[in-house]
Order: sequence, then C-alpha cells, then structure tokens
Amino acid sequence: MRVHVAFNDPRQPSEPRSVAEKTAQFTGAVALVDVFRSSATIVEALDNGALSVVPCSSPEQAIEIKKKYGEHEVLLCGEQWGVTPKGFDLNISPRDMEQSVVNGKIIIYCSTNLTRILATCNFAETIIVAGFTNAKAAARYLRGEDVDNVVIVACGVHDMIALEDVVGAGAIVNELSNEDLTDAARLALLAYRNPEWKTHVLNDRVATYLKKIGFGEDLPYCIRENKSSIVPIYVDGRLVPIVK
Repeated sequence: MRVHVAFNDPRQPSEPRSVAEKTAQFTGAVALVDVFRSSATIVEALDNGALSVVPCSSPEQAIEIKKKYGEHEVLLCGEQWGVTPKGFDLNISPRDMEQSVVNGKIIIYCSTNLTRILATCNFAETIIVAGFTNAKAAARYLRGEDVDNVVIVACGVHDMIALEDVVGAGAIVNELSNEDLTDAARLALLAYRNPEWKTHVLNDRVATYLKKIGFGEDLPYCIRENKSSIVPIYVDGRLVPIVK
C-alpha cells in the first residue's frame, strides 16, 4: 500500500497533467486531518453518541439542511475563521461535544477548512476523518482496506500549510511506517518524530490565532493521542462512526 501526505490538495498523489487525469488515476482511501479543531471535534461527537455529522459548505446551507430534520434532534455546529455563525448552537470545540449535549443528535457541520477539502474528494473510494485523537484507529482501518493508495490530507488553512496538520498526518504515517511511503509522507513522519513537536504545534500560527479569539483551551484536547477508537467515515453525505 502506497501512503502519501498531501498538503491542501488531496489529488496530489499521482502528479499527472490534469485534474481529470488525477481523478481517473486515483483509486484508494483519503484521510482528512484538520487538527485545530475539526478532527478532534467530529471524533469526540461521534464517540459521545452523536448519530452522524453532516458536513456542508456554508452556514446558509447548514440552516437549509436543518429544515429537513426535527428541531429536537439536530444541532448546528460550525465556525467561519473560528467565529460561531449566527444562529448556530455550537462552535467546533471538542470540549462542547459532551454526551449530555450530542447523544442521539444529528450534527449539521460546517468549517473553514475540513468541509471545504471534503467537497473536493469525490474521486476517492473511501473518505475518513483522522487526527491525533484517533491516529491508531485510523491506521488500523486504512491497513484493513483493500486499496493500493492512501492519501492523508493535511488540510491546512486555505492555500497555506498548517504545521499541526502536517504533524497530525505524521502521527498516522507513524502507524503505517512499514508501508510504501512517499517522500511527502516521510516528511510528515519526521515532523511527528521530532520530540518537541507539541511545543511547536501549540505555538504555531493557527494555535496563536485560536488563543487570541478565545479557544486556547481547545488546543490540548486536539492533540491528545489515541483517545478514541472511533473512525468517522463518509457515507451517503454523512460522517458516521465505525470502531477499530
């Protein structure tokens, strides 16, 4: 199995000449890593009993989707550049995904980065969400899939690389280190194996911004390693949990 880490663009693995060729040539699994804060939040919500997480591209779309469900079983959860959209129930804080809040609920979810990247991944056979909190479980799932290629996407911030996502991708690569690693995967692995990675990640640009807008307490939650055996998998427009 070939393991690649893509920085922002999940169609990087084969490097052909056009987007059409990229889509045609790739068959495999994609793991989306958005450490601050989507990966941890989605895993935490499903771990604490949420029925599913429905990703969408904008707050407006989220509000329209909510109309299809009963008022008492749905939560609107999201952010735009870290700020809770008007009318939403929750920001994307993993600390808010308590069992008493999310158990038995459907979560309509939008974010600045992960849901944007997810919308570009319709070429993949399988799409999962992963990060520090479920790295081992995600690796076990990927190893069990009968695919030739795995692309771990360090989602970043729009067109910029985010250090925490590269290191988070490296945590998953670390569990797949006996596979065929591309140089990009090895680069992420080196970042993760740096003994000072936590210090660097907790003080990088995204972490600094989140502290500034009042979400600094989320950061330690997002880098807890292997807290969960839940792997969110994208099926029929929803992220649902499997346990590995």
